[in-house]
Amino acid sequence: MAEWVPPTASASTNLPPLPPPSNPSISTKPLSEPEPPLRSETYIVQVPKEQIYRVPPPENAYLAEQYKNNHNRRRKIPCLTYLPWLLAIVFAIGVIIGMIVLVFYLVVRPGVPKFSIQGFAAKNLNHGSRSKKPEYNITVKAMNPSAGMDYIYGRGGKAIMYHKGVVIASGEPPNFYQGSHNETSFGLVLRGSSNVLPKEIQRSLKGSNHIVPLSFSVNYVVKTKIGMIKSSKSMSIHCDFRVTKFDKRPRVVSQECSVKLGQ
Repeated sequence: MAEWVPPTASASTNLPPLPPPSNPSISTKPLSEPEPPLRSETYIVQVPKEQIYRVPPPENAYLAEQYKNNHNRRRKIPCLTYLPWLLAIVFAIGVIIGMIVLVFYLVVRPGVPKFSIQGFAAKNLNHGSRSKKPEYNITVKAMNPSAGMDYIYGRGGKAIMYHKGVVIASGEPPNFYQGSHNETSFGLVLRGSSNVLPKEIQRSLKGSNHIVPLSFSVNYVVKTKIGMIKSSKSMSIHCDFRVTKFDKRPRVVSQECSVKLGQ
């Protein structure tokens, strides 16, 4: 068996020298120098939205279905969403209109005029004056109760007098202006449509105490005035009255008047 013999010093000196390093730019560092610390870095990991990591509980499906149904119901009836706001707006407008109407009535206090008969007279009722037709003069008082509304009675009206529904005289009423809180008297001159008098008037002319029922109606086109605002309306006045003593001085024993104010 061969025995290993270590090389001698003379043998090591006879070895050729080591070749120089192939890359002179590489420098070696001493082992004692510490290594530089590691730098921390941030990484962004994107996870797909479609990826499901867990199964939701069953009650979530019920809640989602209920929300979907409620959402569809709101889409089918969109007015329910705005109904409270609409009601609030309508209520506010109603309150404003009510306040305006209240202030208007407190300041203006509009009212329909009231009429009454103050006097009655008749002419040409004698049998000897056949050439002249009877003439009836009626004095009417108009009272305007309004605080801030005036009435303008225009021309072109018509007045008719009746006896038991039969026309016995007619004429044209006068035009006049009537302010608020004002009383105005005007006369109606009504001329007979025939020379023949009703039998009840003839009996009264002979001294009978018989009471003769009469009536008249007046149609006007009036204008109401509130400040600078004017509006046209139709007015119809009707009075039923009873007269006695045609032979001396006719006297009105009862009366009842009404007024209709149209558009």
